[in-house]
Amino acid sequence: MVSGQTLSTLGPANPLFWHALIETKKLAYADTYAFNADPDVVSVPIGTLTSKSYAASLCSKVNPGEASATAPPSFDPVVGGFTGPAIGGDTIYLSTADRWGNMVSWVDSNFAAFGSGITIPGYGFVLHNRGGLFTLDPNSPNVIAPHKRPYNTLSAVFVTQDGRPLLTTGQHGSDQQGMGNMQVLVNILDLGANLQAAGDMARFTHNQVSNTLQLESQLFNLVGQDLIKLGHQGFICGRRDRRWLPGHYGGPRPHRLE
Repeated sequence: MVSGQTLSTLGPANPLFWHALIETKKLAYADTYAFNADPDVVSVPIGTLTSKSYAASLCSKVNPGEASATAPPSFDPVVGGFTGPAIGGDTIYLSTADRWGNMVSWVDSNFAAFGSGITIPGYGFVLHNRGGLFTLDPNSPNVIAPHKRPYNTLSAVFVTQDGRPLLTTGQHGSDQQGMGNMQVLVNILDLGANLQAAGDMARFTHNQVSNTLQLESQLFNLVGQDLIKLGHQGFICGRRDRRWLPGHYGGPRPHRLE
């Protein structure tokens, strides 16, 4: 995107670093909404979409001097997010490892509110309601159909190196999962951050439907105005500080509710 530059040479203090990530996210999510569907029912060109040659072909679509527009999909992938009703969510992510190098990356979600509200007798767990992420658009690969799984956002990340487990990561938050995981991995693999620092570093959230950008407060203070000048519709969203709710307590990392 910028001749002779990489993410590591640009660095996170440079607004072009974030511009590159945001614009790349837009392209990736456009493909997600265009192709993502149940692979047992629909032919998904995974080999093409994950190839380096295809990634290189998208570079020319990124304008280093201007933010791009986005075309909304035929379904709302952010139910419960800031384009849908505030109905909450029930997603957890769990990662664990042992001394022998075995690792688990696991995400579980009832989706919106309390899922379907249907509990399996004798087992006590609730079925999800992710069927709401189907579309009625007959031209979409994600159109509703019998015995078909809907589009979903769950992203349990497992990274290997030379065929062996290297690290796991994951989070909750609808479509935030893919872009959030990407930012954590960029922090580790491109910027050399350790695991704690990679999780603590400020992030953005971009909504493909409304083409709006949220920046955590430290990031907004650093590059927010520069990104707005590039055409991004950016605004501050704080650091997801701990919110204590009546009858609930816990201990995620102190500055972000994840």
